[in-house]
Amino acid sequence: MAARTTEGALPIMKVITHPYTEKQWRTIDALGEAVDRRLAALKAGLTMGGEPTFVCRERPEAAEWRTDALGEGKRGKAERRLLRLKERLPPGGLLHYGVGKWYPGEAWPRWALGYYWRQDGVPVWRRPDLLSPEGDTRSIGPGEGRGLIRRLAENLAVNPARILEIFQGPERQGVLPVSAGFVLPLLRVDSGGGRRWASCSWALPPGPLLARPGDAPLGLRLPLADMEWPEADGLLSEAGEGSPVPAPGLREEGGYVEGEPGTIRVALAVEALEGALEVFLPPVGTLEGFLHLVEAVEQTAGELDSPVRLGGYPPPIDPALSRLGLVPDPGVLEVNLPPARSWVEIREMVQVVYREAEACHLDAFKFQRDGRIVGTGGGSHLTLGGGTALESPFSRRPDLLRSFLSYWQNHPGLSYGFSGLFVGPTSQTPRVDEARHESLYELELAFLQLERGDDLSPEGLDRVFRHILVDLTGNSHRAEFCIDKLFPADNPAGRLGLLELRCLEMPPHPRMSLALALLVRSLLAWFLSQPFQGPLVRWGTALHDRFALPHFIAADLARVAKDLRQAGYPYQDEWLQPFLDFRFPHCGTMSLPEAELELRQALEPWPVLGPAAHSGAASRPVDSSCERLQARLRCAEGHPLALLCNEHRVPLAATGVEGESVGGVRFKAWPLVDALHPGIEPHVPLLFEVVHSGSGKVLGSFEYHVGRPGRGDYPDLPEGPREAERRWAERVVLRERGGPYRPPSSPEGHPACPYTLDLRQKKGGRKCGPLGSCQD
Repeated sequence: MAARTTEGALPIMKVITHPYTEKQWRTIDALGEAVDRRLAALKAGLTMGGEPTFVCRERPEAAEWRTDALGEGKRGKAERRLLRLKERLPPGGLLHYGVGKWYPGEAWPRWALGYYWRQDGVPVWRRPDLLSPEGDTRSIGPGEGRGLIRRLAENLAVNPARILEIFQGPERQGVLPVSAGFVLPLLRVDSGGGRRWASCSWALPPGPLLARPGDAPLGLRLPLADMEWPEADGLLSEAGEGSPVPAPGLREEGGYVEGEPGTIRVALAVEALEGALEVFLPPVGTLEGFLHLVEAVEQTAGELDSPVRLGGYPPPIDPALSRLGLVPDPGVLEVNLPPARSWVEIREMVQVVYREAEACHLDAFKFQRDGRIVGTGGGSHLTLGGGTALESPFSRRPDLLRSFLSYWQNHPGLSYGFSGLFVGPTSQTPRVDEARHESLYELELAFLQLERGDDLSPEGLDRVFRHILVDLTGNSHRAEFCIDKLFPADNPAGRLGLLELRCLEMPPHPRMSLALALLVRSLLAWFLSQPFQGPLVRWGTALHDRFALPHFIAADLARVAKDLRQAGYPYQDEWLQPFLDFRFPHCGTMSLPEAELELRQALEPWPVLGPAAHSGAASRPVDSSCERLQARLRCAEGHPLALLCNEHRVPLAATGVEGESVGGVRFKAWPLVDALHPGIEPHVPLLFEVVHSGSGKVLGSFEYHVGRPGRGDYPDLPEGPREAERRWAERVVLRERGGPYRPPSSPEGHPACPYTLDLRQKKGGRKCGPLGSCQD
């Protein structure tokens, strides 16, 4: 009797370092190019972007790399990584250290770093020497900032008299405020002579103009609420696309275009920040206006021989401008990849991003305390679209969205085989049939409207699906398929023609990331030539019972690969195996003369707790006290065997392979106080016994621990792969059991969950200490 790794199973570290053989990879790459040719023949016009996430190898316990979006080290990591990535991207781009999303409960918008370059190859920024280098520690006085913004105003033909000095409020009474920087109200307008930059005076409060306290850039801390402003309809309008229409209320004085007092509420700011002069750019609605402003800043910096750093608001989204971005998210650093038009572009970009992450000591995976290797937790969303919103295949072919929704709903393996640890109705990416019980009926009605052709415009597509593709709180961003950026009827600025697939965890290796992208691209090509209109399936409790077990997820994904092969896209089952080994790691195997018992991690939906389920917060507490395992029993012919867990019979279902069956065990693993059922004691360690059904003889047994055997949870994270593998392996302990034991006459599943033994329904747990050290 021995515990060992199953022969042929892919060791978890091999998944991370070499998920595919070179022969397999050449075949994958060749299919990627073949799918490209098919997409071109179909005139798909497809672009594909992504949002991979990474974690810090050196400080895995730090809050910013576990739960928090912001922290003292993440920004520095992002800046160094952006500079490295810049060298791999087209030259002449703009480095931008700007403003990102503002989430509820956070004091300021998060930072967002970006590198922008033009599709036509014209440089956005010509002189790299005029950008402040990383780690610049030069001393900058108020005079430099004043000189820069004054010369910039002259180069923009804006009245320098409108420049305002803004001060940092004193930390205590009796201390004079110090200069924080300079502000210039600035707006691109249509004047009688064409598009010009305009400014205006502001109605200032008495005394020095004081910035709001905080550590945000100066442009976000302007005391706008302390000033008097005209009504909204009295504000100047920004110049838009198309023929210029002179804005009312403008006048020209001394060669400058001026607005009435208070009619411009946006401003450019200049401040000394960490050894650099940072120019905070105001929001500019057109790419033409943004590029003109950046050109003026570069010209000014060159005239004064004064390097600068550009921050503030990013350029408007425009297909003529490509962007690679880095943004903070809870526990991870997210990379926003530019949309790629071909397999080759995707392949090169993904490989560069992973390679440069490694150089910055950032990983695409992380260790848990028990040694398990998991994804970053931040996901790796894929975005599908086109060159413009109207060129997107989803705008031109409304049936394409139906095909994706229907096929994913028919195949739970696509939802769960590539997911993160958090799945289920209250997760970040619930399936459409998990979020609300009536969703399938409503989805069928939506499909019926498409069939009737009631409104096949992009706006009509949004109206049909926008209130169905949501989570149970109505949040459309927390959905498996997010159409927020497709063609929102009530938000013209958000019409990007993008469908976002959000149910994807971060793959640990770039070739796995590419294999997953190829799966999606192959499905899209198939759906374009042959729309999928199969009926929706009422899976019911099978979603969290049968499809919680990796065997059935693997079988379902094999059916997906078979469908693709039959459609002419030779996607191989074996290419999916690394994902299954990564998502459902092998825990241990006991080999006996009569049988073999294998344990693998299975899915366990973790519910969001209490009022947090209806919260819009960026992070929400969940009950992670329960876990689930899959047991696979292989019996020699003529040996009727049963499997017990903690003296309860596990329901086993035949797999179709002779003598092989699988079943699930759901159990309380941790004594969390804040949990769905805090009164249920943990059931660990689990005792698994292989028993002869006729004689009741115990043929072999072992214990499964969630922490250190006999010593509770591990106090810290493993230092590296070897320590992680040792911890993972030591939690399965062989155990001798004397005497016969007659098992119950039938398996102890529940009618709603026939594939799972839920130990929470059984009497008795095991008393656990504060770190989870348990005994009978």
